[in-house]
Amino acid sequence: MKVKYKEHDSISEPQKLPNYKEQVKYLPNRKILGVTRFHLWIHNLATHPTDSSKNDKRIRKYFREIGDAPILFDSSLAETTKNNIQQFLFNSGYYNANVYYEVVFKRKKAKRVTYHVTPGQYYSTFVYEIECPDSVLSDIIKNEGGKSYIKNGKRLEFEQISQERDRIFAIARNNGFYSFKRDYLDFVIDTFQDSRTAKIKLKIGLPPNQLNHTQFTIETISVRITSPFHRPSADIEVLDSIYYYRNEYPISMQVIHSKQQLRKGYLYQQSEIDLSYRRL
Repeated sequence: MKVKYKEHDSISEPQKLPNYKEQVKYLPNRKILGVTRFHLWIHNLATHPTDSSKNDKRIRKYFREIGDAPILFDSSLAETTKNNIQQFLFNSGYYNANVYYEVVFKRKKAKRVTYHVTPGQYYSTFVYEIECPDSVLSDIIKNEGGKSYIKNGKRLEFEQISQERDRIFAIARNNGFYSFKRDYLDFVIDTFQDSRTAKIKLKIGLPPNQLNHTQFTIETISVRITSPFHRPSADIEVLDSIYYYRNEYPISMQVIHSKQQLRKGYLYQQSEIDLSYRRL
């Protein structure tokens, strides 16, 4: 069975669509050099036309294992694929996309499935603004504004919004805001159908009953090495105000300390903690 796609542009300017074909739940049998479906031929060669019990013979079984079984039409998969393509295009800014499929049968078998895709005009971002009542956090985010994933004049994609959420969250966590949560980030999107544009506003909330977010500095750092083969020990080694509990593990604390990124008195930074874990 073949799978084909036809794009129908409802606007005058040609568009380069995102790769929606990855949403297909089943693919046609592969070809060798783009011509012969060799693996399907091998599978069919090993399939007895009338007596399925003979398919268990060693040589037939081997050929069936290395070959490809024929791809059969499944209406539920075709419908799922259609919905996936339409949802993918919607998430990529094509809010008015329309997708349907048609099936061509031959000798009571599906010969070809064609997906018809009419994307329409995508929506683009004409303004992106951040509303943050915490002036300290707001200034920090503004200083990182040039690295935003959301660009004015570019196609609106939900993936970019997700990436922007991760970026703002990382900025907060790497600048001392230890208790900052993703739940504080709320994106509001207003679309304008006539111009196919969108206004995006990121509203940054505050902790309950507080006027701002709290920045944390590191006061105490302790490193404990645990092992089922070594006994806990009260021995403590202090290097640059960091407490090391070796617990009789046979390794120099100087080696561990050289991999340590954290320092007392500095703002909490999630990236430094992650880097320390990786280096250790």
